[in-house]
Amino acid sequence: MSPSLPFIPPVTILTPLVTRVLGHNPGPYTLQGTNSYLIGSPKLARVLVDTTNRVPGLETYLCHLKSQLEQCLVGCPLSAIILTHWHPDHTEGISGVLDLVRQITLRNSSADSQLSVPVYKHPGGPDLSDMGFFNGPSEYLNDGQVIPIPAEEGDTRTIQLRVLFTPGHAEDHICLLMEDHSGQATAVFTGDAILGHGSTTVRNLPDFMRSLCRIRAISEGEVSPPTTGSDFVQPSRSFMLFPAHGQEVTDYRKRIDENIANRLNRISKTADFLSKNSHSVWIRESELLRAVYPEVPQPLRMAALLNLRHSLFWIASDSESLPSPVNFPRNSLIARISDGSERTIDVAEFYNLLDCFERSHNLEPEVTIEDVKHMLCTDWEWKFSA
Repeated sequence: MSPSLPFIPPVTILTPLVTRVLGHNPGPYTLQGTNSYLIGSPKLARVLVDTTNRVPGLETYLCHLKSQLEQCLVGCPLSAIILTHWHPDHTEGISGVLDLVRQITLRNSSADSQLSVPVYKHPGGPDLSDMGFFNGPSEYLNDGQVIPIPAEEGDTRTIQLRVLFTPGHAEDHICLLMEDHSGQATAVFTGDAILGHGSTTVRNLPDFMRSLCRIRAISEGEVSPPTTGSDFVQPSRSFMLFPAHGQEVTDYRKRIDENIANRLNRISKTADFLSKNSHSVWIRESELLRAVYPEVPQPLRMAALLNLRHSLFWIASDSESLPSPVNFPRNSLIARISDGSERTIDVAEFYNLLDCFERSHNLEPEVTIEDVKHMLCTDWEWKFSA
């Protein structure tokens, strides 16, 4: 974890109905660690959003999670586990959590240990069992689907979670809009779409930008969440963002706008560098990277390089449905690998390489992870097409 990041305690009660449990897996991409969230009354079964990695901090995470789940006064302390997306820092801890829940349930009620806590995720992404992250069943969530949060009889603080499909960081990524009993939006659990500090990695930049714009529009009350129709009530004045990494965000407008502006600024810088060079000359990515990401530390260099390629393919295709700071002709850029082969790469192959890298253990026999790494890590060259 970077020493410049603010400290996050192992357990934080953010509101009477939202508790954050830190995943104890700090790193360049996870920041202080993965935040998982318990949502609902501590006395009742709660919903858990995300878990953590299997190593290094699963046992510490489970110890702190146990202290919270043991406050439950009914049999099973969890009503559901919801995954914002398939990545291992969110999913590898599921089995450990379910084992812990069985222990607490037996202690509370002496019930049959074969309890069923549903694990929810959006369709898409690799199979969690194939990846070795979680071998149990999972149920699919749909955009706009509502997950009720258990509440005590007569309690006026009832809440529910509404699924917002927000691909871009991952193809199955969702956010969760928290609504109170009147339908007023009070928070968004943003997963990895918006972090508490810095910016996230991107799997598909056009999808990601659309998702950011969607989160902003819903948080501002400019559009209704899916399936709510005209009954949607404006967001509350205390509206917050609860990210999967980093601190909670109270100034949500500023944070969302920073994320959108950051991506557009990187695209603009990339376009400026290209426009100052001859259109007939191949430009190496290492030159572009120094111009667009001069401050990137070495551990994040590969992530910056992939983000740069996303910006370049954005410029190459110029997604017309999205705000863009550039005005190049469509399909005006081409890329090739700088290994003497002069092999060109298009955006579809770029996405396929990313898929292969993420699912490296499932590669076809004729493709090796070394081949994929070579193609992704080798310096590419770019120039304007004739």
